[in-house]
Amino acid sequence: MKLPPQALVSVAAATLCLSLAGCGGGGGGGQSFPFLLPTTTPTTPTTPTTPTEPTPTDTSAVKRGVLSGAGNPTADIGIDSDFYLNYTDVTLFGPKANGAWPAGVALRGADGIAGPAGSMVRYGTVDPLVTDGNVGDFYLNTATATLFGPKVGGAWPMPGVSLIGPTGSTGATGSTGSTGATGATGASGPTGATGPVGATGATGTTGATGATGSTGLTGATGATGVTGPTGATGPAGATGSTGVTGTTGATGITGATGPTGVTGPVGATGVTGATGATGATGVTGATGATGPTGATGASGSSTFNVTYSATADNIYGNGSYSIAPYSADLTDMTGDGGNYGVLLPVDCAQADLKVAFSKNTPSAYTFSVFKQTVFVPNSPLTLTPLSCTVSAGTNSCEIAGFNLAATGEVLLLQLQGTQGMNVSNVSAYALLSCKP
Repeated sequence: MKLPPQALVSVAAATLCLSLAGCGGGGGGGQSFPFLLPTTTPTTPTTPTTPTEPTPTDTSAVKRGVLSGAGNPTADIGIDSDFYLNYTDVTLFGPKANGAWPAGVALRGADGIAGPAGSMVRYGTVDPLVTDGNVGDFYLNTATATLFGPKVGGAWPMPGVSLIGPTGSTGATGSTGSTGATGATGASGPTGATGPVGATGATGTTGATGATGSTGLTGATGATGVTGPTGATGPAGATGSTGVTGTTGATGITGATGPTGVTGPVGATGVTGATGATGATGVTGATGATGPTGATGASGSSTFNVTYSATADNIYGNGSYSIAPYSADLTDMTGDGGNYGVLLPVDCAQADLKVAFSKNTPSAYTFSVFKQTVFVPNSPLTLTPLSCTVSAGTNSCEIAGFNLAATGEVLLLQLQGTQGMNVSNVSAYALLSCKP
């Protein structure tokens, strides 16, 4: 059956409008989707002729449109040959003729009858009771992973089907993993306080003095013996040593003063006398006034270190994540607006980023350092040149940079990958060093 051109247009317009999201617009401001409409029944092609420009009365090249709105069209909407869709009740009007819209055609049929109730999968931590569920339903015991159903004739089939298969055989022991990279040396702990001096022990008692022994008796004097004969003269004895010089005798009485003698010649200059003894130390002078404070010395060349970790028990790695530092020489800004950064007290003139995994990774992971010029929670981040990638099948990367950030700026570390650490079963450790 061949449809008239108007019917063809109605079907085309309805199909076009229903395939668009909303057919946008309303009232006189609705969006138009123009297309060309045939004005005559197609005929058998004839010999081509030279094309001519259309005249104002030639409607074969006039573009028609499908307008839309939330209500029915009024006479001032559209032009002749336009179509209009009321998308509230899905009614199509058109084509407009002689400035008037014909009655609309409803494109939505009546609601069908309600279908039968569908089956459900119910669950609980114990096996189902007869009163649980309806005919056709299934039931899952989540504690034992056992499935029951479908329910037939008001009863559940027993026993259920276990969804847990038998225990598999023990897999072969994996090869020993490579030794992990040596971790950074931890800071020295503080010196413990000196313990108190122990109390002095008590002095022991002095022992008793022993008793003095008694004086022995004086023996009797023996009788004088008889004088023996004079012995022969013995040989001359050796000369004895010189006796000690006797003491100087007392000075005699001063005699009378004699007459003054003639003045003798000037004697030679006597030998310089010995240096006199050092005089006593003078009194200590008063303490002078305190001098002005000296200028502050130049900053030292200390290195600031920040350490990060992403362990195998978290989901880091399946997207982009900011990692919170777990040990830092710098002020930790974690929690201030969710930024997970460290605050620089000096310029970061020399920077170094080292990354090591617990074993070779099954996929690539990229570690990048970002900074915030002015620390405001949730303020924009700027990517620095400090970024390195651990390729699949490797376990480390390192990169150095210069003039990374200035005093008062905040540095953050971001991890990006396609597979979580808990899936890859690897752990990552990063060390960010900064030297002024």
